[in-house]
Amino acid sequence: MPDTVPLVGLLIISLLVLAMVASTWDGGRRRLALVGVIGLAVGLALGYVFASNAIDDEDRAWRHWQSAIDRSLAGCAEGGDGAACLAEALERNPPPATAADASVTDRFFADLRAGEALLETPRARDLLWDEFGIEAEEFIGTGYSVSREGATRSYENAEQEEFFVQNFCADAIDTSVCPTETANVWTWRLAPEQLATWLDRPASEFLSAVAPGDHTEEWTAARRTLGERATFIRFARFPAQFYAGTVGRPGNDMVFFAALPDTSLTLREIMARTGSSSLAEGGDPGETFFVWIYIPEPGAPTPMATWAALFDYLDRRAANDN
Repeated sequence: MPDTVPLVGLLIISLLVLAMVASTWDGGRRRLALVGVIGLAVGLALGYVFASNAIDDEDRAWRHWQSAIDRSLAGCAEGGDGAACLAEALERNPPPATAADASVTDRFFADLRAGEALLETPRARDLLWDEFGIEAEEFIGTGYSVSREGATRSYENAEQEEFFVQNFCADAIDTSVCPTETANVWTWRLAPEQLATWLDRPASEFLSAVAPGDHTEEWTAARRTLGERATFIRFARFPAQFYAGTVGRPGNDMVFFAALPDTSLTLREIMARTGSSSLAEGGDPGETFFVWIYIPEPGAPTPMATWAALFDYLDRRAANDN
């Protein structure tokens, strides 16, 4: 309990000063004062011990849980279904319980602590990246991401909404991975020189002038009501020959999409707000720049990218797998 050490020290000094003062009093008053000092000291010591044990017990429970998850994940096969393995580990080893009447704040911090413990476990950290694209140094777990604009980045600047979205099949390129296209996901593929043409122009101009790779009729209809419905955007850049047709890596269960910002912003500004500014510059000339837009059907689940949403998803995976 490092935060209590200065307070305890101050109280001990105060007791010593009181004892010294009491020692100058006459016999009856001195004995009474010393009894009071001893009583206070014993009460303070017992309170400190009980508080320390309570916090130590809580820390011990979380460390025990973290070790149990680590042991459970040790059996996950490389290249296997990492999300299923993580879901099974959490089902077998639920995190320390939160009281049924816990406050919203208590539940938030419990989820945050569980997420932090997973990210501190090497195998869990690798699976969170492989299956969901969660970066240990970037993911806050509140449903908001920190813009990459400016030299100073802080969680207090986390303003851009981000969501967990199913790793949809956008283009039926590798039919073993992506057999059926999703009609309400659209893909744009740009060569570096094309990207340079559009980077500093309003995104609205780009979306109006450049047609997606397919489902153009659906896109024309959807574009007329852009902004009236929830709309999400995602960027990537890699060699086109590695594109299997999914919006994320083929092995991913879910991927991140950002809420589409105001399309009067330039494409570069939107990329900065959604944490993708590094994709705008440099890179291999042979790489292709990808833009995906997803407009969910009414009622389709689009959870914000929080630890609570991730744990809920893994709970459902475990239940379905059983």
